[in-house]
Amino acid sequence: AASSFAILIGIVFSFTRAAWVSLALVLPAILGLWFWWRRSARPLVLLGGAGIVLVAVLVGIGASGGVGRHVESIGDAGNVSNLERVNRWMAATEMLKEHPWFGVGFAAYPNVYHLYRRKVVLTGLAYQSMGPHSEVFRLLSETGFVGFAAACWFLLTAAAVGLNVFRSSPDPGTKLLVLAVLAGIGTYAIHGFFRTYLDLEKVCVPFWASFGVIASM
Repeated sequence: AASSFAILIGIVFSFTRAAWVSLALVLPAILGLWFWWRRSARPLVLLGGAGIVLVAVLVGIGASGGVGRHVESIGDAGNVSNLERVNRWMAATEMLKEHPWFGVGFAAYPNVYHLYRRKVVLTGLAYQSMGPHSEVFRLLSETGFVGFAAACWFLLTAAAVGLNVFRSSPDPGTKLLVLAVLAGIGTYAIHGFFRTYLDLEKVCVPFWASFGVIASM
């Protein structure tokens, strides 16, 4: 419980909005599976207790206002970060139109971005070399529909295998571990709609190791 709370505090103070969205979408599904398995409301009580303590900490140190404003910026059409994502996604869409089947080449987005940039949305970051800020648009622009379909197939297969292990394993420890791993992969899959992190080893290593854990289970 202490470790989970420490991680939760870290996620909140990372001010990573996509991480907050991914937790909000994945945790209810995972807690539903846990409740179906244990027939117990204990997970809900633990999460609710952690949430109350977290709010108390934020209010106590005066950080609640900053967090609240950052949450509100998720849907802000004038937010520079939001606008730059739209700009990058538009460039990725242009790449996909020109190379629909196999894309412009793996990891090639930053190198060809300037050829596909459109001046409909411009921010101070528009002329910098960087990725598409979305795993979905990265896969589509760099590997086309073929690569995107392969990635979806891989993720869905891993999810199906993991859920099968969770459903059929007689070992409670195995059930809990595979449920945690599926939750982690799920949060990244949603987070990946808004950001790309798989070029960083601190994310890449646990992400790919998670599939190894599912396979070994």
